[in-house]
Amino acid sequence: MLFFTYLVLAGLAARALAAEPLVPTKPLLWNSTVQEFRRNHHLAFIFASTQGTWQYQQLATEDKQTYSTAGVAAKFEYSFRIPFNSGSPFGYLLGSSCGFNYEDTRGSTNLEVGQVWRLPGALAGIVWNLNPQWSFLLTVEHYLERLEGFSESGSEVPVRLKTTMQPSYDLGYAVELYSALFWGARFELHQRKILYATPPDLLGADVENVKMSKRDQWLGIGVVYHLL
Repeated sequence: MLFFTYLVLAGLAARALAAEPLVPTKPLLWNSTVQEFRRNHHLAFIFASTQGTWQYQQLATEDKQTYSTAGVAAKFEYSFRIPFNSGSPFGYLLGSSCGFNYEDTRGSTNLEVGQVWRLPGALAGIVWNLNPQWSFLLTVEHYLERLEGFSESGSEVPVRLKTTMQPSYDLGYAVELYSALFWGARFELHQRKILYATPPDLLGADVENVKMSKRDQWLGIGVVYHLL
């Protein structure tokens, strides 16, 4: 998956570099929202490969458990972008995102993560528009993730839960490459730490001292649409 992602990104970059500059079909719109800074509304859809590590204690056993996971994720994002001042290639963005994860525990028979829903939250970041074709983003997000099928069978009584997690941090690094006036490709990397947030609905376990966390990385590619 990662190798394929790099190949696709490299192909898009080579195509954009070889292409002629974007044509401003609407000069007034071009000057105000594209040429100096790609401002206003942006929509993005990202498909990602994920790798991470779960750590938890006081579920089926009192020992600290650690499991590695790998999976896939899909994310839809909206952002509104504004330059710091007129004529500046630097600006900021505000927005939100939502999505879905599926994680596999790499052959472990004790842990099953199941479906993970990413609920809409808050997104903020810094944007650098190198030119109308290239944009670079640094973002931070806060949101909730809902686990629907997390289970652990390390004792005689398997533990199954539905719970909500929240990130202590989610840092994103993204590059956008526009090969057309409205459409572009987006490549992004995320580093996250997710923490247990609220008392879960557990069967067969005392939840008073439960400790859960996950660290993971995302590597994704997708499309971005600039709403002009």
